[in-house]
Amino acid sequence: AGTHQLLRPDAGGPHAPVCPAERKLSANSDYLIVEDRTVTLDSTAITKISGGKRSLTIRWNKVSTPLGALYIDGYQIQYGTKKSFNGAKKVTAKGYGRTSMTIKKLLSGKKYYVRVRTYAKVGNKTYFSKWSKIKAVRVR
Repeated sequence: AGTHQLLRPDAGGPHAPVCPAERKLSANSDYLIVEDRTVTLDSTAITKISGGKRSLTIRWNKVSTPLGALYIDGYQIQYGTKKSFNGAKKVTAKGYGRTSMTIKKLLSGKKYYVRVRTYAKVGNKTYFSKWSKIKAVRVR
């Protein structure tokens, strides 16, 4: 047991990380499963955040790596009224191509802090990137 990572042997050395979440492997696959390697995912950044009536809309960048579509399953957004994110909620935006989300049923007049990260699923494990920088918005 350990972490899994998919590696392509011809990419810059014998164990250069390429793709931590390809689902279907075959005998002819370019990828191998390697035990006990650290999985690192590319993080994203919030590009725009706007407050609406009891809601907020967040937009972020798609991961720009060439293989991003192969291994990123979606984005996790965390939001709350405290900058420390104590008691904050998390929602998931499924799909690599998704770049925005509207969160509703928020408290009017409150300031919300938001951050986002990418995730990938390998088997029954989920891997996350680092969180983006925190952005704040006031909800009307």
